[in-house]
Order: sequence, then C-alpha cells, then structure tokens
Amino acid sequence: MPINLKESAYQNERLKSYRVHIEQEHNSRLQQLKNKHKKEVESLIDDQENQISKIKRSYDVKISDEAQRLEDKLEEIRTNNKNRIEQEESHANNSVDQVKEKNEKHLEKIHENFNHNANQLKEQLDERLNQINEKNRKYKEV
Repeated sequence: MPINLKESAYQNERLKSYRVHIEQEHNSRLQQLKNKHKKEVESLIDDQENQISKIKRSYDVKISDEAQRLEDKLEEIRTNNKNRIEQEESHANNSVDQVKEKNEKHLEKIHENFNHNANQLKEQLDERLNQINEKNRKYKEV
C-alpha cells in the first residue's frame, strides 16, 4: 500500500510539472505570436512609409490625397492587427484556463483517491491492530 501513496504523490508532482509546462508553452506561443505580429506591423509600416515617400516624390500635386489614403490604410492595418493579437491572446488565455481547470479537477480526483486509500489503509491497520491486541489479550488470559 505505501507504493500507491508514493505513486499518487509522484503522479501529483507529474501533473503539476505538466501544468507548468503547458502554461510555459502557451506563454511562449503567445509571445511568438506577439513578436510575429509586431514584425508584420513594422514591416507594413516600413512598406507604407516607403510608398508614401515615393508618391510624394513622383506626384507632388496629388500628395495630400494619396498620403491620407495610405495613412488611413495603415491605421486600418494597425487596428486589424491589434484586434487579431487581442483575439489570439484571448484564445490562448482561454486555452490555458481550460488546461488549468482540467488539471485542477484531475488533481482533486487524485487527492480524493489518495484520501480514500489512506482511510482504507488506516481502517485495515486498525482492524489488524485490534486482532493483534485481541490475540495478545487471549494469550495473557491463558
């Protein structure tokens, strides 16, 4: 029976480690997505700024209208990317929360099983101790 207690404790530690690992993976993925989107936005900003400069040099007469259109497009892209990042961040957080909840439920079950097994062991030990005490009492009477 002590092996089951050790196994339960080992499983408990394994699950905690797994939960930490999953959280780290999700945090890493989230950071990667943020970095990717940041680079995309920076690239888009650079591209848009280059386009604006070329247009200004080439079309001095139409510069105001074209620059405004590009600025609006850039702002739209920024807004869209910001929304995408927020959505993906929310999704990642929800995934982490689901994993946490699942692991907590699993840990609760392990804890309940551990307590149940411990109580059974205690009852068995108490019963065996009573039997031994009864035999000792009988031997003393004889």
